[in-house]
Amino acid sequence: MTVWLARRGAAGPDQQAAWLTLLDANERVRWQGLELAAVRDRYLAGRALVRMALSRHTGVRPDAWRFGTGPRGKPFIAAPQAWHGLRFNLSHADDLLACAVGRVGRLGIDVEHARVLPDWPVLARRICSPAEQDYLARAAARRRAEQFCAVWTLKEAYGKAWGTGLALPLADVSFDFGPAGATLRPSGRLAGNPAHWRFLQFRSRNGYRMALALTMPPERRLHVTLRAADALAGPASAATVPAAVHWPVAGGRVHADASAALSWECA
Repeated sequence: MTVWLARRGAAGPDQQAAWLTLLDANERVRWQGLELAAVRDRYLAGRALVRMALSRHTGVRPDAWRFGTGPRGKPFIAAPQAWHGLRFNLSHADDLLACAVGRVGRLGIDVEHARVLPDWPVLARRICSPAEQDYLARAAARRRAEQFCAVWTLKEAYGKAWGTGLALPLADVSFDFGPAGATLRPSGRLAGNPAHWRFLQFRSRNGYRMALALTMPPERRLHVTLRAADALAGPASAATVPAAVHWPVAGGRVHADASAALSWECA
């Protein structure tokens, strides 16, 4: 499992023109139909990141990917058929983009800027379970807004893994937080088998929170690598670039390359 991290503002006009050649006809039509320049730029960078991340995982040309969408709009790989079971998910906040790629059951990622929201207590009462509200109440006052952002990203990543996004009944999904990280309570409406769910949380030094939600057999060890997307242009494969930092997590380990380790850590 690899999470690619990119800053949209780093791409100049020449790079954007190169990215545009990677899109298929449907993606170009959608790109052309977006009225705001910032939205067009974000869409183009996101589609290019997905294609290049998938290609670095497989060796397939970036312009060869074709995508379909599920009943609620979640994209999946339609071609090449050999990679139909490979999962990916994209998230963005401000100019930061994150794309997760791996062979797992379900997969969702969410990244948000942990800015202080003056109305976060109101939101917490709407989307948090009673147990999560107790968890926030026990946190130090100066950290409650950030902890709420951590809960929010977990719920959104979980909803994206199901393909429902924020249509998920968020207050019906409840997490416990302990020394081993976040775990899913079995009472959630879409919980399935909680033992199959894995959750990872990350924080950046410039104020972002990121959550990863996925399913895999409980006996399988989880290995996640954080990669800076500027490495996408390099000739080495993800498997041959040594990690600069690694952190043990419940049931596995997280690696970060030298660039990602400068900004991110496990939360």
